[in-house]
Amino acid sequence: MADTFHPGDTAYIVESVRFLREVTIVRVTRDFCVIRYNDSHGGIRVRQSRLFANRDDAVQSMPPSARPKRQSHWDLYFNH
Repeated sequence: MADTFHPGDTAYIVESVRFLREVTIVRVTRDFCVIRYNDSHGGIRVRQSRLFANRDDAVQSMPPSARPKRQSHWDLYFNH
């Protein structure tokens, strides 16, 4: 196990092979983590192998056709 997460850490998870979500680690028990989604109040229990320590690693695990398009700074400014 390369990445070991601790409560309070930020991680990324890829759902349904195409959705990238930022999560916060709530609890770690052996190879499982309880995570809370940063964009909602929901949470689930997942294996640590499904979590990525940074966004770039998570995007690289996705198939090329499902990867998010690169956004310009204007897209981020006008699409709040």
